[in-house]
Amino acid sequence: MKLLRNISRGPLSPGNGQWRNFSEENPHFSNDWVSPFGNGQQHQRPPFWNERGGNFSEFGNWRDGNGSQLEQGSCRQFDNLHDLEIFTAIKYALLLPLSILLAAIDLYIIFAICRNRNLRSISNYFLANLLASELVYKLLMCFNNELLVSPDGCVQCENSYLYVFALTSMHLIYFLSGICVAVDKYIKITRPLRYAAMVTRRVCIVVVTIAWVSALAGGGLASLLFQYLVGCTTPRALQSHLQTTMLFLSDGIVLPMVMIIMCLNIKIICIARHQARAIANMAPQHHANSDNRNDTSDQQQQAVRKSTRYFKAFLWSFVLVWVPSVMVTNICYILPFSRGNLSWFIGIRNAMNVLGLCQMLYGTVVLTLKQEQFRELWRGHWQTIKQKLHI
Repeated sequence: MKLLRNISRGPLSPGNGQWRNFSEENPHFSNDWVSPFGNGQQHQRPPFWNERGGNFSEFGNWRDGNGSQLEQGSCRQFDNLHDLEIFTAIKYALLLPLSILLAAIDLYIIFAICRNRNLRSISNYFLANLLASELVYKLLMCFNNELLVSPDGCVQCENSYLYVFALTSMHLIYFLSGICVAVDKYIKITRPLRYAAMVTRRVCIVVVTIAWVSALAGGGLASLLFQYLVGCTTPRALQSHLQTTMLFLSDGIVLPMVMIIMCLNIKIICIARHQARAIANMAPQHHANSDNRNDTSDQQQQAVRKSTRYFKAFLWSFVLVWVPSVMVTNICYILPFSRGNLSWFIGIRNAMNVLGLCQMLYGTVVLTLKQEQFRELWRGHWQTIKQKLHI
């Protein structure tokens, strides 16, 4: 009678069999599906399905036909879907509005560079390329669930390969574009007389094309290496491999490029200070118009100091966002309670994405609008908007 009660208590299977639920009374039994034909073969328990109709996770302890306990699913760290819903709500409450605001400003600057002849310079072309890479970064970051490239959706192997490709490509193109901007500024400051001959429009097009092709090729190579070297096993092992891939991405790609950009920016700041001192020392002492020239020299020095101060703030904002991100990734990989924990993984990624968006807001938007040409353009557009709205 007890056996009949246990059989009748279990839910019906997708086929013609039934679930045998002995785990409540005898822990040595497993929740295996027994075929109704009585051939004695045990089959693995099919996973539960989430509200969206996809294979979300495999809850509970379950065993294979030999009785050995298999690893749990990648989303086993959640007791239910509550944690995932919290992270999703935070993402759409913080990341989505900030990303939409930044995307609108980035598109405004890109169209301004393309349509205004006064802004069509090589440096602004590199800046537009950086803004385009930021748009790709924000698109993949905010709509990763819809594009099936989110970490919580990496239960199937195909999603994991796509996630590795997208994650590697968007980081590569963003940092390669940042290196292009830093190198352009470095050449402009160190070789001002040869800059026009060295950095032409053709060179700019070639460099930007190489950056995008290299990013896509790097993402494809990372996806192939993940597919053939790591392989696809159980969901929990797959999540652990994804965290290992994040570690290699942080230490092998992000950290070296951050160091390159840091060194170039520090060198630019040192050269700017040296040039400011040289201009101050070259100020004429005995001349009829010495007072006027001294005033001009003081204005130039103040402009250089102001530009250097903005650039130093940009450098430190860049360092304070990306260097801790790499450190946190390494710490989470080392700590036993956070390794393979999907909740930690998604939470830390969302926090770092918020900081990254704030750095993008200051680094590219604020410093761009500080330029006199962009400020004049913005004043003209603002006056036009006020006239149309009759303000």
